[in-house]
Amino acid sequence: MQFIDFHTHQLSSDEDVVSVFNVPLSESSSDISNEFASIGIHPWEIGDIYNQFKHVELNINKSSVIAIGECGLDKVNGPELSVQLDVFRKHIHLSEKYRKPLIIHCVKAYSEIIKLRKDIQPRQPWIFHGFNSSVETLNQALKEGFYFSFGPIVLNEASKTVKALFKAPINKIFIETDNLDVSVKNIYYQVSKIKEIELDLMLKQLKFNFDTIFKF
Repeated sequence: MQFIDFHTHQLSSDEDVVSVFNVPLSESSSDISNEFASIGIHPWEIGDIYNQFKHVELNINKSSVIAIGECGLDKVNGPELSVQLDVFRKHIHLSEKYRKPLIIHCVKAYSEIIKLRKDIQPRQPWIFHGFNSSVETLNQALKEGFYFSFGPIVLNEASKTVKALFKAPINKIFIETDNLDVSVKNIYYQVSKIKEIELDLMLKQLKFNFDTIFKF
């Protein structure tokens, strides 16, 4: 079985790892040798959005691009929230138009994003990447059909996210390295321990989750 790194900013040379590479805005998906990629405008990188979205749409239909993002809302960094919301809504439109799941960056804006999904009722899956919040937030998001990708933070057993991971349904989760130089396998071992699930069974379930949202 292969380990799926659901969201990463680094290409892996490990043959046992299948990763979804987040394509930088400075590159086109054709420059990436990775089998799977996502493309979008990170809240911190919002600038000339006309040309940024033009670049995204030029690459969105390439075979390697299976998801839109990462995109989303960040109350700590980036432009004012109204600008971020406008850009995020445009990503939602692209996700629905091209029928590709949405990979979401969220910092202190879970309630706003959960409400958006509830109001819009999109058909495409939305995934909180690097989920880092409470069991209460997890439960609120579950009611609206969200998926959750857990990253290196779960290696810290004192993190509140560990409690959320323990409660998260196994058919709603993914695992990622994000922008850190860590082994995704180590995170899988930790998640297997936290959720008290045999590693082989977890690998099969997360592969099923992956195939489900991307319709493979």
